[in-house]
Amino acid sequence: KLIFEMDVDFVAVGFRAVLSCTVRPHKTWRGLTGRLVFADLSLSGRVLIEVCFSDQSPGVSGFNFSFTERPKLDVNMQPLGVELSALPGVTDYLNHLIVDELSKLFVFPRTNYTDVQEMWNKMKLKEGAGPGGMLLVTVESAAV
Repeated sequence: KLIFEMDVDFVAVGFRAVLSCTVRPHKTWRGLTGRLVFADLSLSGRVLIEVCFSDQSPGVSGFNFSFTERPKLDVNMQPLGVELSALPGVTDYLNHLIVDELSKLFVFPRTNYTDVQEMWNKMKLKEGAGPGGMLLVTVESAAV
């Protein structure tokens, strides 16, 4: 196993996701259906990645991913075409709710396992090729 702990600062300025959702304030009320637009995503935090090696191609069986602490999130949201930045505190509150949900899934000791071996096998089945592969790691900086 190889364990990495690092700071991650992900910014997607051109990011845009559109969800169609229905809001029903009370079960007896008719729901309001509309679009929720997410734009300009920024996610940062301390990340823990555990790489599990294998003697089979591609040399990695999988990896565990988690944040070591609550991540910081900033995303612009526009429900029903309304710009929320005009309403003080609303964007911060909604970002906080999203981070709460992310924290339940991705903050240590909870981890998210990705099975690289399974993905590799599926890819090789599609290609109809045999075993083989390459693991490329680029280290941009390191400190002791």
